[in-house]
Amino acid sequence: PGSPVDAEEFFNGLDVPWLHLTSVRQIARGTPAPIDPAQLRYPTARAQEELPSTNFEAAGELLDAGAVTESMLSTNHTLAVETTHQALTVTSYGARARPMVQTDIALRSRQRLQRLTSQVTVEAPRSVTLSSESGQFSATVTNSLEQRVQVRVVARTDGQLQIKDSPVVDLAPGEVRTVELTARSSKLGLHNVRLAVADADGVPLGATDDFPLRAAQVSNVIWVVFAVGGILLFGAIALRLFRRIRDALRRRRSSA
Repeated sequence: PGSPVDAEEFFNGLDVPWLHLTSVRQIARGTPAPIDPAQLRYPTARAQEELPSTNFEAAGELLDAGAVTESMLSTNHTLAVETTHQALTVTSYGARARPMVQTDIALRSRQRLQRLTSQVTVEAPRSVTLSSESGQFSATVTNSLEQRVQVRVVARTDGQLQIKDSPVVDLAPGEVRTVELTARSSKLGLHNVRLAVADADGVPLGATDDFPLRAAQVSNVIWVVFAVGGILLFGAIALRLFRRIRDALRRRRSSA
């Protein structure tokens, strides 16, 4: 309460008939009195002032966006706390007067965070052809932010193709890095692949790029071509040798 005079005035103000001061220990020792829920009244005016579910949904989405953005920014450790404070404001008692205003503020904040994460982009190759059941290809990651980030590249496929996530890549502001990805497929044909920038836990951050990947197993075809070509080559050699030997024998007989 401040000074001794202020403290005396403060406690004197608590000396009212309807208020009984006691300690927490005395309350804990007491026997709780049962209350019939039917006797409790929830005023209609208070029920009408309850926050709608949209406020809680907007707060949850803002919390998720803040956590994901902070996980991407390797040198920022306060962003999630700041967005938590704002999310709690969206669901606070004071937000009941204008709930839609608070929801709109949370939405704009989340969109700003999404624009921030989308500035780390990935560029996929124009197309990829696997010459066997597995193979590697490259993708380019660009950090257009003015802060250092840690990201990885993840792939989404049609389920008939497996692409292993890239290792975590640490990018300086404005840095461009090439990452290697490994694809594996036991089914021939064309597959649609979407590469996405994600945080260290594999949560997508927003930027994506699509490309076609063809699993052709060209190596098997090449071996077949080599085998057929070898047979034809050695067959032609053998036939030519046979004709030369036959012609030589004919000339020898005719001269004799």
